[in-house]
Amino acid sequence: MSDAQQEKYDALKLRWSEYKVLDVADEMRLEVMACVMIELERLQRYVNQHGPTYKVVGKSGDMYSRARPEYQQLQECRQRIGVLVDKMTSQVNGAYEGADDFIAM
Repeated sequence: MSDAQQEKYDALKLRWSEYKVLDVADEMRLEVMACVMIELERLQRYVNQHGPTYKVVGKSGDMYSRARPEYQQLQECRQRIGVLVDKMTSQVNGAYEGADDFIAM
């Protein structure tokens, strides 16, 4: 893990430990989540700077827009984080209100 990923992991682990006892699988999920969140931040900065699409000229000479690969990767990161959050929050079983607020960090 990079320093940024480790820092994000430590923050997530601290935050989640308030809601439940973390088992080995939870810690692995948090590790993956930290890495994906850092990647999401990088991709979001890129898309913010360059936009979600770029222009191309087709064989007929017409211009059209294509989604940037980074934009698709950004969408995939968001989906992966959503799955991880759902898994973690479902294990909390509603015992603590606001258990999914950690994503706002």
